[in-house]
Amino acid sequence: MKVAPVLLLAALPFANYVILPVIYLFPRKCLSSHFWTLQQKVDFSVIIQKKKLTYYRPVFRNLQARVESIENLILRNQCQNLFYKIGSGTHPSTHEILRIKKLFIEKPYGVFNLSAGHLHNLCRMHGISTLPGKQWRLWKHAGFIREMDLAIQREGWQGMSHHDLRQACFLRGLSPIGLSTEEMIAWLSQWIYVAQNCDSHSLSLLLHCPIFLSYNYSTNWVLIH
Repeated sequence: MKVAPVLLLAALPFANYVILPVIYLFPRKCLSSHFWTLQQKVDFSVIIQKKKLTYYRPVFRNLQARVESIENLILRNQCQNLFYKIGSGTHPSTHEILRIKKLFIEKPYGVFNLSAGHLHNLCRMHGISTLPGKQWRLWKHAGFIREMDLAIQREGWQGMSHHDLRQACFLRGLSPIGLSTEEMIAWLSQWIYVAQNCDSHSLSLLLHCPIFLSYNYSTNWVLIH
């Protein structure tokens, strides 16, 4: 879609003298990712990740704001303990995350039960349009990532290059800059374990995993501090 207008403009007389320098200076705006170099893909992913990170705290605040509405006292305490860990600078275990999965199926955190503000922030955190239909776009986005997770789990890590692993981390909300292959695989393995234990009804849990698994990750904090 990005390339079509560029090609149309380039067809005009003498337009090449203007279009080519613009493409050279602004490849992210003018060209699709197929035309980017590997380094450009990483650089542009960092820019996008920085924008996404500005919505991590608002989404976390949205989650905290609804915790008192949880009627089941056991689940409420488990949720509060999980949020306390994140607030204190650590991350919950995958077991702790999955213990509160039920809360992300219906109320209060199911994707079709979130407030307008929560949906807006969640879309921004995932780089998704905030136009009407946010719930369906988020649900489809989470389903797409989960299918990729299941494919990785089936086929293993052997077929993934260092660049593939980086892009997988970026897509799931973690900046991989400075991480080794082993560190990326370790983090992605946690994500995939949660994905394996989600289904189409609990995809909202996966949508919030950037908060649960990477909110305090040093490689993310470096980008915004």
